[in-house]
Amino acid sequence: MVGSEPFRGAPHIVPGVSPVPRTWTLDWATGSIALSVVGAAVSLLDPGGLFLLGAIVFALGLIAGVVALRKGVRRNLAIVGIILNAANLAFDASLVFLAGSR
Repeated sequence: MVGSEPFRGAPHIVPGVSPVPRTWTLDWATGSIALSVVGAAVSLLDPGGLFLLGAIVFALGLIAGVVALRKGVRRNLAIVGIILNAANLAFDASLVFLAGSR
């Protein structure tokens, strides 16, 4: 019967799997990690003047990580992004407390 078995002539093709290699796409999880890197770079460039901008970028990274954890398929990367952004926020907050105590 013709058509009952798709890929009958090509046994090396697995049904349901795209033969095209995956390309890199920006999803919520990788966006969260990217925001963490950008926020760290902003905080390191000018710790005094750009603190607020760095904190906003870290907060956006945390939000992106939570969205990725709830809706995304890359849960491990989402957890990494959440941890990186939370650690960066805690580090920035500790710098503010240290500067305030002087």
